[in-house]
Amino acid sequence: MIAKLLGCSGRPNIIASNIAAMFAVMLAVSCPSIGYANEQAADEIIILRSYDVRLGFGELHDQSDKPLQCAARFPLHGQIQLDSVRVRVDGAVGDTAILRVFGHEGGSPAPIIGIDKTEPRVIRKTKDGIEAFVFSFDPPIELAGDQFFVSVEAMSGRLTVLSDNVDRAALCACGKDEEFTYQCVKGIRGSWETYNKAFLVDAYAHKPLPHTDEHEFRFVLDTIFRSDDQQSQDLGERMFISTVRLDGDVYGEILTSKGLMVSGGKAREWSLDTMTSTATLGVEILVPRRGLNGEYELVGVRQSNVNQVVSDTRTTYGVRIRVIEAIVEGDLVNTVVADLDGDHSEDMLIVGSTGQSTIVRFTDGGQHALFESLPLMGERSIECTVQSVVVADVEGDADPDVIAVCTGKDGSVSIIQAINQAGISSEVTHGRPRFLIHDVSTLTPTVYQRPLICVNNVVERASDGETIGSASLAVSMVRMPIAEDARNAVDTQYSIDILSRLPFEDRVSACSWPDLDGNGVPELVMTSGSMCRSTKLFREDPTTRELHREFSSGIEELQDVRDICWGDLDGDGAVDGVTLSAGNIIVLWNQTRQRLPLRKSVPSQVWVRAVESDDRLLIIQLSSGRGWDVHERLLDAPVIRSDVDSVWVHTTDLRRERISYASMVAQPANAQVQKSMTRGSDCQPIVSANPFKHGITIAMTGSHTINSVAVYTLDGQLVWIESNPSHNTFWNGLTSTGSDVAAGAYILKVETEECTGVLRILKAE
Repeated sequence: MIAKLLGCSGRPNIIASNIAAMFAVMLAVSCPSIGYANEQAADEIIILRSYDVRLGFGELHDQSDKPLQCAARFPLHGQIQLDSVRVRVDGAVGDTAILRVFGHEGGSPAPIIGIDKTEPRVIRKTKDGIEAFVFSFDPPIELAGDQFFVSVEAMSGRLTVLSDNVDRAALCACGKDEEFTYQCVKGIRGSWETYNKAFLVDAYAHKPLPHTDEHEFRFVLDTIFRSDDQQSQDLGERMFISTVRLDGDVYGEILTSKGLMVSGGKAREWSLDTMTSTATLGVEILVPRRGLNGEYELVGVRQSNVNQVVSDTRTTYGVRIRVIEAIVEGDLVNTVVADLDGDHSEDMLIVGSTGQSTIVRFTDGGQHALFESLPLMGERSIECTVQSVVVADVEGDADPDVIAVCTGKDGSVSIIQAINQAGISSEVTHGRPRFLIHDVSTLTPTVYQRPLICVNNVVERASDGETIGSASLAVSMVRMPIAEDARNAVDTQYSIDILSRLPFEDRVSACSWPDLDGNGVPELVMTSGSMCRSTKLFREDPTTRELHREFSSGIEELQDVRDICWGDLDGDGAVDGVTLSAGNIIVLWNQTRQRLPLRKSVPSQVWVRAVESDDRLLIIQLSSGRGWDVHERLLDAPVIRSDVDSVWVHTTDLRRERISYASMVAQPANAQVQKSMTRGSDCQPIVSANPFKHGITIAMTGSHTINSVAVYTLDGQLVWIESNPSHNTFWNGLTSTGSDVAAGAYILKVETEECTGVLRILKAE
């Protein structure tokens, strides 16, 4: 694997692990002579000579012209200057082309500093057949960013750039029929046919970090479904994967474009229900949504000239599935699911490429669907194309907002925010959502094929002591850090941070921010929808917010990954992954958490998982965290508790790429619990977290209607009460007078007509 990363034709076992740890840079081993850039030369200028577009390699020299290494594909310290480029072309006499060199200046692909002093070079064939050209740059071109690529544009004739990078390039494992190109644009200019072919050199800056056990990321890949020739991936298929329901290590369901993966026994025993695939249902995309009763259903979406529900059926496993047709202008970009109006039932936002979108609200317990139009970009829809959409609480007011990234005709990238004005956190009776559209920022023109955006929901403490919820965004290589104060004006609360060290940004098919090691700081995982690009894992420094590449975690083996989701699949407290890679469905069993040393103390301990033994409870797993977001860890030795007699374990929601943990509850043994003898365990309160709110949603097992919900301190003092009959109730963690409750244990009492359920809950700091 190391050899593949370095662009070497030699076998991977040539480089021993001790060599990789000894040097400050990674070395290619298939070269006649090996040199290295030592620490003293880290800040010096390194010259790249005779970069061969065909082979994807060049020669590295120091300022005294001493060879350092014969390949340019490795993380490198210091500044690089491009001295010369070698290219081979095929064509007839008189065929012409223009050769240009591009790089990353300020994070965006643009002409490199110094290119304005060097005119683009003209390639003119002097003979038929294959011909080689060498172009020197005097002075050498300074590579201002982390990458550069060479573009050859045919101007007349049918000149072809020869490259066997498919066989020899560092990060490519494609078949010979697939081109290894950074960009391939085909257009017509008069009578000329233009091809842009660019070949990337991976010579990005990389600072090695100290090696500690705490950040040893390890994953074991387990293929639970393997495509055969008849089930191979259709190039026109919209690939996606999401987890809709997981109950520890007993039951699980994974929704993919190929169908619904169902596990009715052990978590590793899966079967595929192909009747729920997008092809079988005749829909473009299929998403899971949750209703008022907490149960989920599948909703398939396809474009039409009318808004209507086409079918309402159930799968062979009893899962409700509805197919709806919606008016969407342009191409169907995405369908996001969120509670937009605050009725505790998830709605859908169907987004078109022009920005003219449709909101589908489910009323009457989810039985009926209401369609409403949302002009996401207004008049900008003529000049801007939506590429990706997410939902996040931008203002920290508990209202889910919509964030979109779009590209203009000039290649610019814009961030659009639709701020939800429904007032979910303040209204008792919620109406239709209202949105205010803000054009946040516009980036410089780029060569991004399709910018992506993903959300990193975080909670931070403000200077005045109040907790502020906000979100970080990633648009391909662009991240918008968390605002210092989420109450600032929307158009000024974000600043753009270009992460230019992340290579191959136009190849990124999905990105996510799971907390893989449970330390409260999410890692960035970037996947690539290409056989030539491996999945990359970056660890974020919590103080500097810098990203550092992690190697040898096992994730790098994944290729052609179109989507990925995260969650605790086997109930061991570690965040696992599920992905669709090269048409196969693969589970990434997380082995990182088990390697972490046991922490001496955990503030505000919460019981999450336990086993009963001799009328006592063996706590084998603890959770701790801030607010309602709690991070689990396993215990080396169980903790024996005698003051509780049952523990309720939450289910995990992976569709938002986070784990909602407000649901750590336990029932006190000495509580006076009144239960109906016929209902038994059906009188069990259920507590779950809402990703967009600080608080918990309270419901009951079975089909009970809740008459009242009350929260008491352990000594019996009333904290909060809600008496409106409903199927579920939301508590925002405040007292009846509106003040924030302190961290600690509380008693939750839920009354219905048939029974009364009592739970002990714990609010963490």
